[in-house]
Amino acid sequence: MNRLFFALDIPDTDKQKLANWRHLHLNFPFKCVPHANFHVTLAFLGTISKEQQKILMSEASQIAGQLRAKTKREIKPQIKKVQPKVLSFDHCELFKKPKVLFLGINASPQWLKLLAGELSACAKNIGLFQESRPFRPHISMYRKASGQQLTPLKKKLTIEISSFSLYQSISTESSVCYQPVKTWPID
Repeated sequence: MNRLFFALDIPDTDKQKLANWRHLHLNFPFKCVPHANFHVTLAFLGTISKEQQKILMSEASQIAGQLRAKTKREIKPQIKKVQPKVLSFDHCELFKKPKVLFLGINASPQWLKLLAGELSACAKNIGLFQESRPFRPHISMYRKASGQQLTPLKKKLTIEISSFSLYQSISTESSVCYQPVKTWPID
């Protein structure tokens, strides 16, 4: 059994951009999330069986196909290339109980809400617990954070998204790393 979650993939160049921004503009004495682990969680699954994993991967393939088809219908005919999905992070915030400082989005794009909702519904349909809280897209920047008075960002941080993955969370002696099990394009 593996500990898994669905997340948007952040390109390596944007991960480095976010890490550089964090160093220049936040630079707090908390535990930094390694930039290799930056992602936007879509649905946390927890520890699941191989059979559940197989079902979720099949469902995710269908959802990705539907999202790509919907995107192509919305693009004007004279535009040949599908435009990438763009996320603009506009504020920093603290999840107080887990003590996670993160970059957030005030207004989630419709495609993101749809993707997260569909993946969460699939998980719920096979008996996996899904939180009832509203979806809050974010990128964790620090762990073990506390007491920061944070304001909106002076300039939005924009990243392009072209895929999402099913990730496995692997604990090591020194940290946790997230490895993609399967990736689906969404553009």
